[in-house]
Amino acid sequence: MKKIGLCVLLAALASPVVLAQDWGSLLQDMKLPEKVGTQGKPRMIKWEEVDKVLNDVAKKLQGKACSFTFGQLFRTKHEDALFPLTNSVMRIVPENTFEGMMVRTRSGDELGEFGGRYRFDRSGGGYALSHYSLVSFQYRDAEGGFHTVGTDLLMDQYGVAWEKLQKKIAIATQ
Repeated sequence: MKKIGLCVLLAALASPVVLAQDWGSLLQDMKLPEKVGTQGKPRMIKWEEVDKVLNDVAKKLQGKACSFTFGQLFRTKHEDALFPLTNSVMRIVPENTFEGMMVRTRSGDELGEFGGRYRFDRSGGGYALSHYSLVSFQYRDAEGGFHTVGTDLLMDQYGVAWEKLQKKIAIATQ
């Protein structure tokens, strides 16, 4: 009986699962939330800072089962800012996070409600033989029609309201 208990204890200690009480120390070790700047009017959170944090966190959390909200990963002094919908954001963030959110252009104009993401492939062109995938999204306009944002690299051309996003799941690993 003691051997079984010891095995269970050792398995639990070796498990990559991050328990709720460990999240604070994990965030602290990664120096999160990261203070991110904004630019332009209306304010858009800097896409370079967003991509760096999300890619770093996703890499460090590989093999761990946990989830974090945007507010746990980022902080900004501008509650009215837009959060950029970059290729990394579309690739890493769970798709249902954006359900019901209004997509806005860089200038702040409302396009429509987030309508899902999609993948597309690109090749290096010319003599390059490598292919790579990018992730983009579509939105639903007021009349119910779907529109894609195209196959250009997403950086800070589109965003959603930070104020509504910060309590939603940014990353969930298993």
